[in-house]
Amino acid sequence: MSVPVFKPPAMSTATGHWTPEGPIWDAKREVFWYTDIEGGTLHKYSPAKGVTTTYVIAAQKGDKDGQMIGGTTALNSDGSLIVILEDVDKHGAPCKHSGVCYFNPDANNGQGSLLALPNTVSDTELAKPQNRPNDSTIITIKGDTGKPNRKLMAYGTMSKTWNDPAKVHNGAIKPEGGFYVLDEDMMSHRLKFKGDIYPGTVISNGLADGGVNPDGTTTLYFSETVDAKDSAGIGDHSSLRVYKGKLDPNSWTVNDIKVVAENTQLLKDSGAGEVRPDGANMVVYKGKPTYGIAGLGTGEIRLFDAENDQHVATIQLPDDVKNVTKFAVADDGRIFVTTMDFGYSNPEKKGTDGRNGHTFLLAPIEDITAHPAASPQTSYYGMQAMKEYYATTKEKPTTSFETPLPPPSTRIALRNAKVGRVIAEQQMGVI
Repeated sequence: MSVPVFKPPAMSTATGHWTPEGPIWDAKREVFWYTDIEGGTLHKYSPAKGVTTTYVIAAQKGDKDGQMIGGTTALNSDGSLIVILEDVDKHGAPCKHSGVCYFNPDANNGQGSLLALPNTVSDTELAKPQNRPNDSTIITIKGDTGKPNRKLMAYGTMSKTWNDPAKVHNGAIKPEGGFYVLDEDMMSHRLKFKGDIYPGTVISNGLADGGVNPDGTTTLYFSETVDAKDSAGIGDHSSLRVYKGKLDPNSWTVNDIKVVAENTQLLKDSGAGEVRPDGANMVVYKGKPTYGIAGLGTGEIRLFDAENDQHVATIQLPDDVKNVTKFAVADDGRIFVTTMDFGYSNPEKKGTDGRNGHTFLLAPIEDITAHPAASPQTSYYGMQAMKEYYATTKEKPTTSFETPLPPPSTRIALRNAKVGRVIAEQQMGVI
């Protein structure tokens, strides 16, 4: 069955990125935020001004062997942003600032200020220095009786050396990545997946919030970007699927997992080439909640009905753009799209792969609007509250919801002692 294919006017907004990802719409500031994972930078694009501002976040900007920032961007209730930095760079050196960080773009006369929290990543990830953060989304978790639902960050990780032939065992790549949820105490919980439908995480992607279910669980979308047999040269891409399941916030377990889209459903209608499902987002299409997944290799975003998982529409980018990594929708319906440069895996060819590595602003498409579930705003404690919290125990700060910040948990104390990290704030720079 054929579906509508949209190819709206697309304007390039920035060039020269390595792996831009994680775009979100900041309605208050009327800008899009996104990161360049390999470049270690955070970017702000203003549609009204037509200007992209770059903030140097990681230790070395533009150094493919330096510290990376995840495709993990969220807005907090106090207006600050939340980003995640890797712990160890590609040389194996510990990074000065890492893990979950607050970023205040308005501080330091607009240059920005980074607040690195005491280590908040999972012990599982601390034991894997070759891993880095990758994709993220904001999910809705059912609130306790009489309290509002919570908006928490879910994020994924991947190994930076996933394609090392030495990691292939019995013809398959070891799944060293994982998916996590950052709870109210800024502590990460590794998600457990029940059943044998989902084979494990090599490169985490496709995260999106399907909403709270009547039983108190949250529908979570996720995908796998690398076939477990790719490095062995025998992969048929059949495992490159989009999945969804029910996340139990009490046990951080994903149950009732099902396949939303097989790899063949993500290919172009011609069936040519290959596609790797990448970043995702929820939209409203013809008044219905719809899951959109970006395709590496096709230059498309495919939309799937959230109720019946049917492919209902396709958004195409210009013909010289193939590697779509993620997208976000503004209040007025304009769509911001990030694309990956071929130089990600072939540095000597950076900038020679058409307009891959550009970011684009697409004109609004009739019947496609932003979905409330795609709101990037979280309900964590504010940046100032966290600074006060770790500076003194005399008075507990409160959030904008006037909820007392809980006392430090034993886990936080033990983990901080283990890694020897303390809270640190650093003034940033704009280029």
